[in-house]
Amino acid sequence: MSTPSRVADLFANAAKFLPSRNRLAILMRAIGSNRRSDRRFAIGGATGYLALLIVAHAFHESWRDEIHCWIVGRHATGLWDLLVGIRRYDGHPFLWYEVLHVVSRVIPSIAGLHVTTVVLATLAGYLWLAKAPFPRVLRLLALGSYFLAFEYTVLCRSYVLGVFLLFAFCSTYNRQAPRYLRSFLLLALLSATSAYGFMIAVSLGLFLCLQFVRTLATRAASTTVVPGNRSNVHAPFAIGACLFGIALSIVVATTLPPVDEFFAPTWHTTLGFKQLTEALRCWWIAILPIPRNVFGWEIVPTGLGLFLPGFFKIVPGVAAVVLVVFLAMMYPSWPAIAAYVSVVVLMGVFQETRNLGDVRHWGHFFVSFLACLWLSRGDAQVRRPRLRLASHLVLGGVLLVQDATGFLVLRADFLHPFSGSAEAAQFIERAGFQNAAFVGSHDHLASAVAGRLDRPFASGNNGEFGHSVVFHNRRHPVNVEETMRLTRSFLDEDQSRPVILIMSWDLPMIDVPDIHIEHLMTTQRALHPEEVFRIYRATGSHVPAPPDPQNPRP
Repeated sequence: MSTPSRVADLFANAAKFLPSRNRLAILMRAIGSNRRSDRRFAIGGATGYLALLIVAHAFHESWRDEIHCWIVGRHATGLWDLLVGIRRYDGHPFLWYEVLHVVSRVIPSIAGLHVTTVVLATLAGYLWLAKAPFPRVLRLLALGSYFLAFEYTVLCRSYVLGVFLLFAFCSTYNRQAPRYLRSFLLLALLSATSAYGFMIAVSLGLFLCLQFVRTLATRAASTTVVPGNRSNVHAPFAIGACLFGIALSIVVATTLPPVDEFFAPTWHTTLGFKQLTEALRCWWIAILPIPRNVFGWEIVPTGLGLFLPGFFKIVPGVAAVVLVVFLAMMYPSWPAIAAYVSVVVLMGVFQETRNLGDVRHWGHFFVSFLACLWLSRGDAQVRRPRLRLASHLVLGGVLLVQDATGFLVLRADFLHPFSGSAEAAQFIERAGFQNAAFVGSHDHLASAVAGRLDRPFASGNNGEFGHSVVFHNRRHPVNVEETMRLTRSFLDEDQSRPVILIMSWDLPMIDVPDIHIEHLMTTQRALHPEEVFRIYRATGSHVPAPPDPQNPRP
């Protein structure tokens, strides 16, 4: 007997201690309706979810990673430029940038970024509430989880598009009447949202293939199937699978960054027990995120109990046991179990060989679990109410932990600025400096302010000038000399135009010939500790210096 089957039997044995069948039915009704087509409930819940998102976005100050994608999409010359241009240095697929490019033509301001995120998150929430085969209370609790209430819905990243497409796939899949072309199309779009969306799409493609094999086996065993009708199954699946393979190839070809990339230029080929334990810890943190404090970027640094003395060493073993329990919750849907195992393996290998990432990346362990559990409920052929109730209780416990963290993070974002970018941009506008020449150091941080103003700036990391940052390996550490050189080049060009320095560190008040540096303001403490900005103004009355052929003006 396989391990998931044994765990499922353990669930069933434990469920014997639950109430009798009549009391079980009463308890299930008390927990909530499990009807999929409860449109009134879905509309009401999605409306409340929309209200929460609107309030959250009104308080949230976008940080550099969010604004950078908006800048790249907004200032691209077209959709083809986003497909093959400097966007590839970001290491992310193209679809989110393409969406932002289109939206920016309708809403040119940074508000378009928030509108896009709120709309996609609300649509995903509605699909979950309307179609997910879980009791109402669990569907509502899931929307309050950390990743669906903040990380993937308030922070404006491509992950919200991935969640929407993931839930769209789950809500439209029907094993009794599969529409393979539509399913593979949704997975193709999902693969173009992020590296993790790509891995989830590949895993769900495996799910479709296994389901197709099961369908053929079922029809072959049936004496009522007309052989000529099998082509109705073969053709859509074959066409959809081929198109999906082509789409995956396009995503890979357009996502692999150039050889001079900055973030992850090499692969780490060492895989062993150490990497396995690290991957299990990441999975544990994603499933049960717990805040260590209520202020700071590391508000969700660890999983349940991970910060307790001695627990760090045993958490990989605990995580492995819980993972097996999660797989048993999907029993007897072997395709769903195989899909989630594929997600965990692919993400774990990617994190340990390419980019370990952070909590926002690991959260795909959680959302893909919800999706695979959703698919398993629609696929299960054997009704086991006691086993299902036990799995509901486990899922409810996980969601309560997620909700507590989601509440704490949302509360912190309401009470404190997430980034100082909004405060800095508002100060520059009130002071009348929005048309000044801008110098930014560190450049990616400065883009959060310049992006809000929709102004180009000179980078203190590489001397380049533009609206967005290109993450190539020709960048160098920030230094005062480069910052002053860029400042002088602007003053040489036009002394009547003010030069504004957007700094993420305190600029030393050194004596620079013919340049006067004045500190104007420092933004207040932010949840992201790096996004506290210092604004300086540079003025001068010197004779223009001859150009330096080694360091030309950007």
